Amino acid sequence: MSARDATIIEPLAVVLHSMQFVALRPAETAAVFGAGPIGLGHRAGRRAPRTGAPGRRPRGSGPLRHRPPHEILRDTGCRGVDVAIDCAATGGSTNHCLRATRNAGRVVVTGIPVEVQVPLEFSPMRRKELVVYTVRRSNHETEAAREMLAGNLPRFAAIITHTRPLERIAEAFHQVEHRADSVGKLVISEQDGARAKLAPAPYSSGTSSRPPN
Repeated sequence: MSARDATIIEPLAVVLHSMQFVALRPAETAAVFGAGPIGLGHRAGRRAPRTGAPGRRPRGSGPLRHRPPHEILRDTGCRGVDVAIDCAATGGSTNHCLRATRNAGRVVVTGIPVEVQVPLEFSPMRRKELVVYTVRRSNHETEAAREMLAGNLPRFAAIITHTRPLERIAEAFHQVEHRADSVGKLVISEQDGARAKLAPAPYSSGTSSRPPN
């Protein structure tokens, strides 16, 4: 496994921990909010080992301005999905999840919001009796993520969409912050003689622009 591919291990470990709360059962539907590495990892890892029994294909919400809750409710006959996974934690995405989930469904908040306090629409959460899980990082899933990546590298390799040299690190931060050029995971390359050392851009996992707590 190359150093570049190995940078996928950390977000994939977060996905593995998150999927324990998702617990997708056969025939269940899911909506993934957020198209960063962790959101893409949820989609790519749906049928890989350790992610549980496959359900119906998770639905990607697309840009938030497209009113994803309305689109999901329309596509599900106003029922909603069984589980909504918030990998964005921005732009009201958690409330989108609350609206898009069926009665007695599950909402898994995997992303890390920038704000200390996040406004939640309590009415649909209470009315639908939703179960809401929060995810704190990877919870010691790193070795399992490494093994999964090694056995399923083609499935996950496309998560890395961009590479930037170290001298362009400011540009890399700006690109990740603004999700420019459809960035997924951005890797920073540091040249050391004839060898290239690669490291993930800090906080480029697609969940937040601030360090995890």
